[in-house]
Amino acid sequence: MAGSFQVSTITIMDPSPSKQEPQLAVNVSFQFNPAASAPTSSATENDVRLIAPEEYKEAAQCLAEAFAEDHVARYFVDTPDRAHWSEAQKWDLHVSILEYVTYAHILKGMALTVGPNYGCVALW
Repeated sequence: MAGSFQVSTITIMDPSPSKQEPQLAVNVSFQFNPAASAPTSSATENDVRLIAPEEYKEAAQCLAEAFAEDHVARYFVDTPDRAHWSEAQKWDLHVSILEYVTYAHILKGMALTVGPNYGCVALW
């Protein structure tokens, strides 16, 4: 996985037949820096890098915070049989689920982050 990935221009057209001009055109691309694919490397804040297996907890923590109030992510946490659980217990379960999912993506999918401090995490 080296080099750059690029998505061609995405064009959104006005649905009315009288307007044939593009309303929005976007070019999306990013560079994958294989030299930055280690947590101790000189990754800059703009480097997209693979998450190493030993980083799964930090990456999962980013996701847990991002999805703390997401109803889909909390589907298995906020259930009637856990109504007596404390918020701390529910949070621990939420984090554990995301740790498992993150580690599974590292092993069998693709887990990416930007920069050295998990400012953003993507699981594919």
